[in-house]
Parts: sequence; C-alpha cells; structure tokens
Amino acid sequence: MEFARQSQAMRAAVKQPRMPSRALVDVLITILKAGLDRLVPEFSNELGYFYPDVLKVSVRYKVRDAEILEELANLGALEREHYDALILCPSCGSHFILSKLKCPSCGSERLRKEVTVSHVSCGAVNTVERVHGSTCRKCGEPLKPDNTVTIGVLYSCLSCGLRFETPSPLYRCGVCGTTFDHKSANYTVVYTYKVRVEEASRLEKQLITAEVKSLAESAGLIVAQPARVRGQSGFEHVFDLSVSDGKRVVYVDVVDSGPSA
Repeated sequence: MEFARQSQAMRAAVKQPRMPSRALVDVLITILKAGLDRLVPEFSNELGYFYPDVLKVSVRYKVRDAEILEELANLGALEREHYDALILCPSCGSHFILSKLKCPSCGSERLRKEVTVSHVSCGAVNTVERVHGSTCRKCGEPLKPDNTVTIGVLYSCLSCGLRFETPSPLYRCGVCGTTFDHKSANYTVVYTYKVRVEEASRLEKQLITAEVKSLAESAGLIVAQPARVRGQSGFEHVFDLSVSDGKRVVYVDVVDSGPSA
C-alpha cells in the first residue's frame, strides 16, 4: 500500500503545464527505431495502466506516459483506439477503488440484499438472503441453486426502511479514503495508439529541427531555415537549416529514426 501511495504521489507531481519537446522526440525515436505499429497498454497493481515502451522515457522527463501519447495523438502522429475505461479517485487519481452500494433515498450503506426465487418442486415463491442454507417456506425442502429459479433481487435499507431493486453506486478510494459516487468519479478512457508512421517521422524531424534551431539561437548563432547552397557543380542543395557564427557555416539535414536509419 505504501508503494501505491508513492506511485500516486509521483503521478500527481509530474503534471506540468507544458510537455517537454525532447520527451516527444525520444518517444518518437523509440517508436520508429523499434518499428512499432501500435502501443498497447498493460496493467499492474502498482501502476494501473501503463505503456511499457513509453514509460522508461516518461520517467526520465517526469511526465506521465499517457500524457506524452495524448500529445502525440493531438499532433497527428498517433491514432486513438478505445481499449478500456475505468474509474479513478477524483482526489488522488488512484485506481485502488472499493465498489460499494448505498440507499438511493437516504444514502445509507446499511443495506440488506434478498433474493426472490421460485422453488421448482412445489412452485412456492421464497424471499431469502441467500439460497444455500435456506428452506422452502411451503414444503420445508432445502433450497439449492439447482432446484430454484431466480425471479429477482431486492434490497432493503436498514436506516430508512426503503425497499428497492436498484441501489446507487458508491466508491471509496483505497489510498486516500475519499468516498464518491458516479457523478464525481474520474471516469477515464484508456486507449491503444496506432502509429501513423509517415506523420510520426515528419513530426520527429520537425521537433528535432526546431530544437536545434532554438539551441543555436540561444547560443547567439545565426540560423537559416531552410538553407540553400550552390555546390561546385552548379546545382542548388537544400538543407533543413544552416547554423553560422558569421565566419563559418554548418549545414544540417535531419534524418528520421526508422529501422533502416
């Protein structure tokens, strides 16, 4: 449980208003070098859903793996496909959730569940808390799952006396103890991400080019994007950018990280 608390604290602490572009680049490099066509989540009791190929990068940059993938999907490099949906704690984001029931009238958790069954042998209708261990009120024969037919389920509130078929859902966080219902639950959709290879390669190149330009300009260098230079043969060559200190010029072409790169 202590590990779970630390995990949830880490998830809350890594939220940042802006995604580091280098994190996006490193994930794109990981995807393209490995030739991945989709990213499928896995589940663990400690972390909940996570993406193994992305987690090692996200931990390094202190951002969530799903946040990186969502950003890449927004930028067109990935395509979302529904995988699962789950309830998380609205306070701490934990997936350790205890499912409970409450009275739809007074909200009490003090409920009694009864099952209404028909006894096949004599046709009598019995309402019992559990079939096993009960006897038919008409003929006295022991009731069993194989000699009864379930007609319905009924709940009784021990606080206000109301009887009802459908109780209201109630949840309690196993980490921070917050109690909440379906209205305030953090309902989260989990996706599989399909890789759009051409778009991912193009985005990787754009991000790396922008990063090189930013670093060069912050160092006081002159950057041209794109850069053109005429070779000795007379033909013009186009590069992604050029970097100059006013005396020398370096021409840069960014190559994507595909399996053959």
